[in-house]
Amino acid sequence: MMRWRVPTEELLKKIHGRPGDIEIFQHENFNARPGDESGWRFRTALSIADLGQYNDQASSVIIYSGIWEFCEHFNFNLDGDAPGYAIRLGPGYYASLDAMGITQDTLSSFHQVG
Repeated sequence: MMRWRVPTEELLKKIHGRPGDIEIFQHENFNARPGDESGWRFRTALSIADLGQYNDQASSVIIYSGIWEFCEHFNFNLDGDAPGYAIRLGPGYYASLDAMGITQDTLSSFHQVG
């Protein structure tokens, strides 16, 4: 059985020089700010191989630093028969993932690639 570890900030610094930083939102236009009970958001510097309870729900993202790859399937599209999309994005405000080629509510994993 293969085990997956979430990379630590120290490991990310060794791989990429410094960890990236992103914020993921459930709704388009960065909806789900503090006090907005209609959706979720979270900010991280770690790769996520399986979004778990947030799977297939993300609709917008802010990338503060790093180059990130967003994948349709869990485990960064490494498992399974369906290829799925893998879209790379750099720092910026992406109010609609759909507009970036990431079909709305299909994101399952993401990781820093640069």
